Amino acid sequence: MDQRWVWILAWVFFLAGWVSTQENPSPGKRMILQIDGLSCSFCAYGLEKKLNKLEGVERLEVQLNEGKVILWLRPQSSLSREELVQKVKEAGFTLRNLKMETEGDSVAVTRHFRMQVEGIRCEACEKTMIEALSHLGCTREVQINRKHQEVSLICESGKMDAATLKQSLENIGFRVKAIEEKAMPKE
Repeated sequence: MDQRWVWILAWVFFLAGWVSTQENPSPGKRMILQIDGLSCSFCAYGLEKKLNKLEGVERLEVQLNEGKVILWLRPQSSLSREELVQKVKEAGFTLRNLKMETEGDSVAVTRHFRMQVEGIRCEACEKTMIEALSHLGCTREVQINRKHQEVSLICESGKMDAATLKQSLENIGFRVKAIEEKAMPKE
């Protein structure tokens, strides 16, 4: 009788450990994608199939009501933003915003840039801008407000300056009228 309880307890602890590893992926990067065009479960399924093919994706979650996809990457993943932008585009959607988080990076300082930019006329302009900014390699989050001709982005500290940002946007045909920059603690 006592031996049966030992086995039952061992089994319960095993299952509890297994469930906790399923809910908490190993430390690594997490990407939060804001996607335009996700309107039904078929859309979500098509996008999920494309993103699951990317090397380095440990798991993903589609939040259809918010138009959001959360990707958990393996710790040694070398998935680039460019690959991600390409897969979203291949699936027929628009990547509106991309936020990258890394386990344990809550102490460092980031830079928040807000810019007044002339020439943001359409969705294609926004896509072009997001692609150009993602090539810089430091942007963690990009938000574009076409109506107010405003771009807001967060960069990792020490990897970006206002002059480089301005030049990158002007190289693709936009005119940067003003840049506001401030340091802020990471969330």
